[in-house]
Amino acid sequence: MQRRRRRIEQQLNPLEEACEKTADLDVLAQLAQEEGDSAAAAEVETGLAELRRLIERLEFQLLLGGADDGRGA
Repeated sequence: MQRRRRRIEQQLNPLEEACEKTADLDVLAQLAQEEGDSAAAAEVETGLAELRRLIERLEFQLLLGGADDGRGA
């Protein structure tokens, strides 16, 4: 039971991180647009690239995250 819980937490932590990063970038993008702040806009672009990489890792984990993946071959 503990192993299953750890596996679920390992899957949820990056997902929570992606959700938080999305919300942060949304606020920053709105601020950049309202203020015409090019530095903030550049920060949003960098953050979006990081978010894309995080989402790619999540997709990969989902592909390999079957119920039997914790077992040896």
